[in-house]
Order: sequence, then structure tokens, then C-alpha cells
Amino acid sequence: MRITSKKRLSGGQGGYKEKMDVKEYISIVRKMPQGFVPEGKIDYYYYLLDGHLTTNRINKMNNKEDEKFILYFSKWLWAWVRNHVDKGFKEIPLWYHTIQAVTNSDSEAIELFFDLCDEFFQLDEETLQKIIKEADELDDE
Repeated sequence: MRITSKKRLSGGQGGYKEKMDVKEYISIVRKMPQGFVPEGKIDYYYYLLDGHLTTNRINKMNNKEDEKFILYFSKWLWAWVRNHVDKGFKEIPLWYHTIQAVTNSDSEAIELFFDLCDEFFQLDEETLQKIIKEADELDDE
């Protein structure tokens, strides 16, 4: 696979001039998943993204979208599951475990992940905090 873009696909040293946030990285991975995760396992996507985010942080190239994903995605995903699948769903630490818990296969989990990323990145931080708070309050009912 040959990448012709001048943007890098992960952090680290290199001759590329621009950094790539996690939103754009996920978009590229979605377009050519076999080039990144040939085995098609949701946990491999987790580690791929974790590596991208960590590399951006180490190289002081993280940005607003990276921080938003790091801070809110797992908790928002849990809130999404509580609001759309199971109101009593208990929080699970890693986001890929949550997706595995509500899907029947890795291919279904990967498809759901990409669809939920589209939804997640459309939300601002204030809206994310509100959704998470409302899901937390379901325990009080």
C-alpha cells in the first residue's frame, strides 16, 4: 500500500509536515481497513488507535480531537449503549470491550465502531458531558 498524502498515518519522526488527528486517522483506516488491521478484530483497532494517540502525545502533536476522543469516547459509548441497547448496562473500562458486549461478531463490532465514531465526532464537549451525565443518572431511577 502506498500513501501519497503528505500527512503521516501515525506520529513519530518523519519527513511529513502535517499532523493527523484521530478523527482523520479513523476515516483513513475505515477506507482501507485491511491495510491497517488485516485480521479484522475490534481489539486490534483499539490498539492501533491507542498507538496513534500515544505517538501524537509523545511528539506533542495531540490536538482537540485527540483529547476529546481520549477523554470522552469510552464514557460516551457506555452512555450510548445505556440509551440505545440496555439501560442497565454496566460500564466496562476499555471501549472495545463495550462494543464486543453488544455485538455478535468482530465484523459487526467494527461496523458499529465506525458508525459510532461518525456520531461521536459531531458532538461538542458540552453535549458529550450532558449525555454522559444523563446516563449516570439512570442508576438513580
